[in-house]
Amino acid sequence: MNSLSILSVSTFLVAYFFIVQEKIHKTIIVILASFFLALFGVYNNHGSKGQFDNMLHFIDFNVLSLIVGMMIIVRITEKSGVFTFLAMKIVEATKGNMKLIFFSLMILTAVMTALLSNVTTVMILTPVFLVICYRFHINPLPFFITEILLSNIGGTATPVGDMTNIIIASKAGFSFNHVVVNLAPVVMVIAFVVAGLATFIFRKDLKNACKDQMDELKGQKWISDPVLMKKGLGVLSMVICGFIFHDFIGVENGVIALSGAMLLLILTKKEPKEAFQLVEWPIVFFFVGLFTLIGSLEITGVIDILAEQIIDVFGENQALLMMVMVFASAVFSAFVDNIPFATAMIPIIFKLGHETGMPTEPLFWSLALGACIGGSGTLVGASCNLVVAGIAEQNEIPLTFKKYFSYAFPLMMIGVVIAAIYLYVFYT
Repeated sequence: MNSLSILSVSTFLVAYFFIVQEKIHKTIIVILASFFLALFGVYNNHGSKGQFDNMLHFIDFNVLSLIVGMMIIVRITEKSGVFTFLAMKIVEATKGNMKLIFFSLMILTAVMTALLSNVTTVMILTPVFLVICYRFHINPLPFFITEILLSNIGGTATPVGDMTNIIIASKAGFSFNHVVVNLAPVVMVIAFVVAGLATFIFRKDLKNACKDQMDELKGQKWISDPVLMKKGLGVLSMVICGFIFHDFIGVENGVIALSGAMLLLILTKKEPKEAFQLVEWPIVFFFVGLFTLIGSLEITGVIDILAEQIIDVFGENQALLMMVMVFASAVFSAFVDNIPFATAMIPIIFKLGHETGMPTEPLFWSLALGACIGGSGTLVGASCNLVVAGIAEQNEIPLTFKKYFSYAFPLMMIGVVIAAIYLYVFYT
């Protein structure tokens, strides 16, 4: 490692320390850390352009556009009362059993994430969770913590639920059905186990307080603006269809989401100024800083060095390498980010297969399971985690880094252990 690599690692660790301390807003920390690295010329190593252009290279504008577009669509649509309506229907269907409500919503989160993206899913479902928690005086933290876990787990089942899976499936040449057949069975098991354990862990918070209020719910009209609901759900449905078929139409999810948001503005005759006030800009700029900060680890070769060390030590034993791959991917993805780690590992897996003749497909499944599930280990492990944390902050819900980590990391590791057992049984 050269001096710039050491500087990047040191800056990342210091930034992470301050994020965990939560005495300074995380957006300020990552932006300052990125500019600090720029002062020492870290981003000059990428191409021949200026530092600012090189920093922009690492910002995923597709993710940012997706977040902004979905924020506008969801925030406008929720004013119709449709999410309150959905929440109350779930309460009625479960006869007010809060534990069953909680478990059902978490499984719903996993299923929706497999079909959509995890960012889109949490945008849609988090308002539903808030309605239930506020209506029945339930602590929202168990909902938010478990939602993040299940959104990352569910996204592992298909090549459209998580950005990491999109990259792996594309580079490895896996079809939609091939990914589903190999990953969906174990993902279903992990989702039910984690949701069940979370229901047990948070059982004291999930009291059946709403059973006594079931009679009050009958006959109430939850939809305050039927016209707005139809417009909002219509646009949301179009956007979701766009996500599902974006490979066929050749348009990125971010463009689809922003286009849907602009269409909804036209249909509801809202001014852009009013709409953009609905966007949580601190979340957006946190992503900007995080992308560039992680980019410094990529540009200085830190991630490549770590990945190659794993291969050098365990590359001769496929079964052992699979186990190391799934656990290492999980841990690195929890604390760094699953996208750059997975991107760095893909060419190394191909190289290993070429030089040793080892089949690469099991290694790709190990990488996908470890990186996607591992992204739920901390609040900065995946994009959807940060979205939920931002919504919690907006609603003054104390979802701190330490609080989340204390519950989520052990549950995440249980999911990874199940994935490792699955890999060993079926691919060795």
